Amino acid sequence: MNKTYFAVCDDDQIVCEAIYQQVQNFFSINGVLSEGSTFYTPTKLITDFQEHPYGLLFLDIDMPGLDGIKTAKIIEESGLHPVVIFVSNLENRVFETFSVQPFSFIRKNHFKEDFQLTMQNYFETYIAREMSLTIETNSHSRIQKLQINNIVYIESFKNIQHIYLLNQKTPLEVRTTMNSLEQEFKDYDIIRTHKGYLVNLRYIKKIEKSEIELTNGVIVFISRGKANEIKAAFARYLRKTSSVLFEK
Repeated sequence: MNKTYFAVCDDDQIVCEAIYQQVQNFFSINGVLSEGSTFYTPTKLITDFQEHPYGLLFLDIDMPGLDGIKTAKIIEESGLHPVVIFVSNLENRVFETFSVQPFSFIRKNHFKEDFQLTMQNYFETYIAREMSLTIETNSHSRIQKLQINNIVYIESFKNIQHIYLLNQKTPLEVRTTMNSLEQEFKDYDIIRTHKGYLVNLRYIKKIEKSEIELTNGVIVFISRGKANEIKAAFARYLRKTSSVLFEK
C-alpha cells in the first residue's frame, strides 16, 4: 500500500497543528498509511517542497509575505503538482483560488462539516482504489476487488478462506492459505487472532480471554495466551483513531 504524504501550512501555529492532527486522524480511521509535516511560513514550505514533494497540501490563504494562492502557484510553476486544499476564512477569495485548480476550499468557521466532506471526496477520488485487494474466487471463474475497510473477518477452512464483508451475509470463498492472507494484510489493521481467524480491528466490539465479539455479533476465537497481544493492538488502534476536536 502506498503512503500518502501531506503538508499543512498556516502561520497560526495552533491552527496548523490542529489541522495536521485532523488529517492524521482521518487517514488513521480509514486505514491509510500517511506521513505529514507542518509549516508556519510559505517560504519554508516552498524550500522543503523541492526535496520532499508532498502529494497533498493544505494551505491557508491569509499569510504574511506570500499568501496561500501565490504559494500554490510557485510550487506549481516549479513543476510539482500536489492536490491543493485551501483552509481559510477568506471566502471572498474563493474564486481567486481557481487559478491553481484546488481540489477544495475548507472554511475555517465551518471546518468540521467542510473537512469531512472534502476528505471523504479526496479518499474516494485518490485512495480508495489503492486500498483494495484483487482476489480470485474459489471457482476460478471470477476475479474481484475488495475494499479493505469492508472486510470484517476471515475464517479458515484449510486452503479455502471465507471472507466476510460488511453488510453481506454470504462469505466470499477464496482458494489460498491463511498465512498468505495474513501477509497481504500486514500493512492494514487486520490481525491474526487465531490459526483460523483474521479480524479487522475496526469491527471489534469486545475482547475476552478466549474470544472476540465483533460489532455484527459474531464471536471469533483467540489463541491461547494471545489475548494480551490482541488487546494491546486494539488499544493502539483506538488511540490512533480517536478524534481531536478542532477549535479555532
